[in-house]
Amino acid sequence: MNYTIYAIFSCLFTFAGIGAIYCLVRYDRHLVNAQETIVRMDEAHAHTQEELSELIDDHASLLTKDEYNGWTNRETWAFILHIDSDSYHHVRARGEAHRLVRALGLDENEGLTIGEQRGLGFKFTEDFFEFLDDVPESEPMGMRQDVGSTWRINYVEIGGWLWELYMTSDVPNGYILP
Repeated sequence: MNYTIYAIFSCLFTFAGIGAIYCLVRYDRHLVNAQETIVRMDEAHAHTQEELSELIDDHASLLTKDEYNGWTNRETWAFILHIDSDSYHHVRARGEAHRLVRALGLDENEGLTIGEQRGLGFKFTEDFFEFLDDVPESEPMGMRQDVGSTWRINYVEIGGWLWELYMTSDVPNGYILP
């Protein structure tokens, strides 16, 4: 009887041993396949990484540019967009361009320096927002939300835009200049 139990355990251990060896062989085969797959993926990833690096280098200026629809940034664009899209404010901007150019003594110039553009743009932007504070019902719908950070508005570009309005348009009818 002890022999029978010994024989049964011996067979079980033998089958277990064979099973274990079979499992190890399969595991080893899967491991080799996994390693080959990892090597292929690494090669593909490295290739993709190289291409990505080249693409970033080629187009780095586009990734770092803050330009928005031809303007320095979104805030400047939104400010001008709201003024140009509203006929009342566009006419007012034309009149203000003539008023500010004369008030700042720039009307004799053929062009403006960057400092003069910045000064003109700053004064216009400051006056415009003060006007909106005084007459809130005249504010174009959603303008302050669209503009967002007013400190990011590019005064040089605003000044250049005003100078162009001054050079290409007459004083609007009924606009009183000081």
